[in-house]
Amino acid sequence: MLRTAGAEARTATALHVHDTRQSINEDPVVVLTVELDGHRSELVTLVPRIAVPRPGEHVAVIDSPDRSTLLYAGLRLQ
Repeated sequence: MLRTAGAEARTATALHVHDTRQSINEDPVVVLTVELDGHRSELVTLVPRIAVPRPGEHVAVIDSPDRSTLLYAGLRLQ
């Protein structure tokens, strides 16, 4: 929804993915550690079971509306 409202997605690198052992509609909730512009951030996010990011993969992130955190927007296809 933020992407359709014009929010710009940026590319981050997944460093670590930790399964919280929680799921919503069979999709896992994970703690995703990413590196973006030389800084590390942790996101707690829901990811599709068939597209869980792996360390080293590029992912799309968007700044939250209040710019306090990053939001996961999916895998980046190269």
